[in-house]
Amino acid sequence: DEQTKFLNSFDNIKINSTFVIDKICMDLTKRFNLDSTPVNFLTICNIEYYDFDFKKESFIPERSIYEKREIELILKNISLEIDIYYDSLSLSYDELVYLDICFAKAKYAKTINAFRPKVNLDGILELYDCYHPLLNVPKIISNNVSLGKTYKGIIITGPNTGGKTVLLKTVGLLSLMIKYGLLIPCDKNSEIAIFDNIFCDIGDEQSISQNLSTFSSHLKNVIDIMDNVTNNSLVLVDELGSGTDPKEGSNIAIS
Repeated sequence: DEQTKFLNSFDNIKINSTFVIDKICMDLTKRFNLDSTPVNFLTICNIEYYDFDFKKESFIPERSIYEKREIELILKNISLEIDIYYDSLSLSYDELVYLDICFAKAKYAKTINAFRPKVNLDGILELYDCYHPLLNVPKIISNNVSLGKTYKGIIITGPNTGGKTVLLKTVGLLSLMIKYGLLIPCDKNSEIAIFDNIFCDIGDEQSISQNLSTFSSHLKNVIDIMDNVTNNSLVLVDELGSGTDPKEGSNIAIS
């Protein structure tokens, strides 16, 4: 009869999901108006409760739905089991992150041949053989920078493309690197300060959207620096007073 044909259509099917079996049972009882599924249903259908291997394509979409539900149930149960170890796992995770950061810093320091200089809070910079770690040239010319002992500021002069801006960026970058616990490319006898803030005005900050010319953008940056600078700040300014008449710019720089 039709019921037998229906049952025989599942011959040799392998299933590992109770949801799929329930679906087949529901379909069977609904199609033939049965009060309940036969007790020996699995035996009659010759269904092996093992793994998914459906022969009838009509059941593949349904299998996908129930498979997702079973996966969600498994993940939920695993999550509940893991939850009781949340504190210890979180602590382990934090420790692994810390170790990963330490190893990453060490690996990068080895790559750029960096060292740990003496550190102070007195605004003293004594950098020997320092260079910018991102320079990608065949031969790097290192520099010495001394600041904070006998004078609080220095003026760097020289020809165009002579490396003045790169030196400014080097001092700023190395100061930030040491503040965040990174070793820096310099001689191991160097000394560097931990500054509360590092201010810089480097490059052309012309802004069409803010209606700022090159000169006015530099002037705006200088005003912001003067409003926020402290005795323990590092200020780096490239070509102070540039972008306007040389005499006017020099007078602004002097003031």
